[in-house]
Amino acid sequence: MLKVDNKIYAVKGRVNYIYILNSENIIIFDPEFPSSASKVLYFIENNLKRNLKEVKLICATHAHVDHIGGLSKITSLLQVDVALPLKSKNIIEGKEKYKLSILDIFCDFSLLIKSRNFPTLKDIFTTDRVGMKLLPNRFYSKVTKWLQEGETLPYAPQWSVIETPGHSIDSVCFYNKKDKSLITGDLIVVINKQAYINPIVMEDHAVAIQSLNKLCSLEISTLYSGYGSPIKINSMKDIIQPAVRSCCLKLLLK
Repeated sequence: MLKVDNKIYAVKGRVNYIYILNSENIIIFDPEFPSSASKVLYFIENNLKRNLKEVKLICATHAHVDHIGGLSKITSLLQVDVALPLKSKNIIEGKEKYKLSILDIFCDFSLLIKSRNFPTLKDIFTTDRVGMKLLPNRFYSKVTKWLQEGETLPYAPQWSVIETPGHSIDSVCFYNKKDKSLITGDLIVVINKQAYINPIVMEDHAVAIQSLNKLCSLEISTLYSGYGSPIKINSMKDIIQPAVRSCCLKLLLK
């Protein structure tokens, strides 16, 4: 577990980081897999010394399995609101699939091998999953809020929603203007304390560049990536843009 500042804690899941906003109302960002969700709830009770009834909201930057996989685990235990990007709605309802290539899937497996912390067998059979080709959706939580550009998060009006497609069609970031904090999901990866636009699992790299340029107008001092620990940055213009996937893949697999 990593304390980033007085309010945000980073908990390392199986592959990604899960973030906890430890404010008057507790918010969990990107609950990853069921076993990771259990780890987060344990952390809230035993490390933060907070009552789980104070967890009011779970939200996700997009609906890939490694970001929403633990949703049903938490909602089966707690009465908590769920907020997801509006563009995830068709995917969750089975009307649309993610456009992942064979190369995307290969790279994703490569990252799992590198992490050496695979989802458990129980995770595989209980995780929430949507939008995966050849597999039916498994999603049991009720979404209470669909998030759109410019809206603020329930229970945390200081955090606004920015639509940032590219990694996936439904990707968003969460931005706190006062604290200059940005939760990016998988649009950006952090490797050896350096931030890169993510060219590994990417539906549309050109659209991702547009999303990154959109973020360059914001004042940001702390970046919370899905993959890689949080870092301090001077400007979003410092984000490295590998020209081809192989550049970043070599970094990831070192």
